[in-house]
Amino acid sequence: GDKALFGITASGLTVGVATYQFDDLPDRMLKNGAASARRRQPRRAKNQGLQAPNVRILETTFLDHAVAQQLDNSTDMAIRAAHGCLDLSAIRREDVALLLYTGVHRSKFLCEPAIAAIVAGELGLNHISVCDNSTQTLAYDVINGALGTLNALHIASQPTVYGGSHYTLITSSEDPHCEDEHSPFSNIAKAGSAMLLGSSGSSGEGFCNFVFTNHCQSIHLLQAGCRQHGGESYLDGRVDPSFNRAMLEAIKENIKVQLEQTGLSLKDFKTVLLPQLGQDFVSTLATELGVEEQAAISTELQNQNLYTSSLAYSFQKVKTSGNVRQGELGLIVAVGSGVQVGSAVYRF
Repeated sequence: GDKALFGITASGLTVGVATYQFDDLPDRMLKNGAASARRRQPRRAKNQGLQAPNVRILETTFLDHAVAQQLDNSTDMAIRAAHGCLDLSAIRREDVALLLYTGVHRSKFLCEPAIAAIVAGELGLNHISVCDNSTQTLAYDVINGALGTLNALHIASQPTVYGGSHYTLITSSEDPHCEDEHSPFSNIAKAGSAMLLGSSGSSGEGFCNFVFTNHCQSIHLLQAGCRQHGGESYLDGRVDPSFNRAMLEAIKENIKVQLEQTGLSLKDFKTVLLPQLGQDFVSTLATELGVEEQAAISTELQNQNLYTSSLAYSFQKVKTSGNVRQGELGLIVAVGSGVQVGSAVYRF
């Protein structure tokens, strides 16, 4: 019954205030923790594990390497992609209630202020403080390697986060600093992207089920650090030759859990949006999963890693292909260092 007032001042002069009334949360957490020993869910009847979607992707933009090269830095790429996404829609900018930025490789290694706050200001998303009850935009960065974009989609899909009449904008960009062609980051593409999310409403389209798994036994296979050359800082690292194999096995394990939870099989998916780590990786993964070539989305950018823009690229390609009809299912897969894997079922 006690009440608390939370207040925070964050980067970009973002100010937040919230009230909270305490209940039996500690007891409930202890009870749930004791009861939730890790175990596999029994296979359920087909589709019984699918949740009704709350949020769908309304628009996507992807800035390829040629466009990205014309821009000065990663922040400009994120702003350009977000601008393009909003211009494709008919929504008012003041109706964007949540803006998330998921890029990792940032120009000049900018960490503060949050790039999401900078993007919100440049886009004019409720960036002037008001004292009435009009819509405010919460802007912050979600950083978790190549998995960050799917994490952001999961955040935006939560009923407690998402307002039915408001919208979420997720933007990303990568400007890799790499001087060594043998570095594990040398194939990360300079690119930017954005996705605009809105309520599923009565359309039936949207995200149905998310699964995230951690495979920490492989955490040592990729190591990263900052180096300097000629007075310039850049990101470098070491990768074990078995890292790709570890990612492939982790992805297959995650998908197995996803199928067990939803009662689906891979044949139930019209399309599979695999992580765009390069054509060789996508081809190998599709073959080992038994996914038909026409169902697996792959980039034409040879062996470039689209990293946090992978999903936006794949989703845009699915939508423009016209091969997926209303009501059909897609399986979205993302993988990041750690090894961490995420997957989601999307109903078109």
